[in-house]
Amino acid sequence: MAISPPKLAAAGPPSDFLPVVTQPSGPSDLFRSILSLVLCIHFFCVFTVLASTYLRSSLQARLVSIFGVYTELLTFDPGQFTPFFYTHGRTRDDDATFSLDLYPAGDAPVAQRPLIKTVVLRI
Repeated sequence: MAISPPKLAAAGPPSDFLPVVTQPSGPSDLFRSILSLVLCIHFFCVFTVLASTYLRSSLQARLVSIFGVYTELLTFDPGQFTPFFYTHGRTRDDDATFSLDLYPAGDAPVAQRPLIKTVVLRI
């Protein structure tokens, strides 16, 4: 006995009556161009101020004085003594120093224990 598939009725209206679907429009080309320009100016200002924190030239000093008005609004102070420095790998370039004092068993208060050793960790 052969099983035949059921006959399907036409589902929906003919193609002449289908609505035309369009893609939603995004921001205009002018808006995208202005936004790209603003982002480029922002990154140029921040990069110039960051690159001018150590041994700045006279040109960099003038640019920092101009861009400093903008970067100070971002709480990014490009002052004369900016604390952003590149590291040179010297001991004084360490970011953090942990000092650990080693004492014997903890039966007595700390003030009465003798100090065995102090270990300094530089990170």
